[in-house]
Amino acid sequence: MVLTFVLFGCHREEIKVYTVKQENDAIQPVNLCDGGIPGLVPHPDLKARLRMLCQLPPGWVEQAPTSMRVASFTVIGPHGQKADVGVIPLPEITGRELDMVNMWRSQLGLEQVKDDEIVQLTTRITIGSLDGKLFDIVGDLPPEGTKSPLRILVAMANYKGHTWFFKMLGDAELVAKEKDAFVKFVQSVKLPDDY
Repeated sequence: MVLTFVLFGCHREEIKVYTVKQENDAIQPVNLCDGGIPGLVPHPDLKARLRMLCQLPPGWVEQAPTSMRVASFTVIGPHGQKADVGVIPLPEITGRELDMVNMWRSQLGLEQVKDDEIVQLTTRITIGSLDGKLFDIVGDLPPEGTKSPLRILVAMANYKGHTWFFKMLGDAELVAKEKDAFVKFVQSVKLPDDY
């Protein structure tokens, strides 16, 4: 399963609440800033409604989420570079970090790593009040038709039976520039306590 997160820009910090209701429930967006951007989609893997409160970094633009994503954003760099950020909660994935890292590495055309190498690739991070892990993976070669390699940032944490993934994928230079904003974003996240 591919987990992709996208970031795009708006020019002010915003606090957002995203709610996902299951199956046939009515979908109602909740936006603490201006109420004008839909931010809800049904998510087949969740048993109850989810809400994510977060602070949107400057320059990130909210996009319509997909069936897998609770939230989706785009970031555009000064030279037209792009990065995509997505937030995906899945049934809890414990002890599968190696599989996940190797999946992300394969997206960038990199060789797989072994179990004893995963510790070197893992950085501890807080996601809201949760202990999480951050992975930073940089491709070696630009994809065909582009000038820059790709880079992936993924923060993940387990919470109440789900693993929440926050993933940024895009131009390596832009992702490096946005890394601090990405870290602040995931640190600002508040996850629901009622599911």
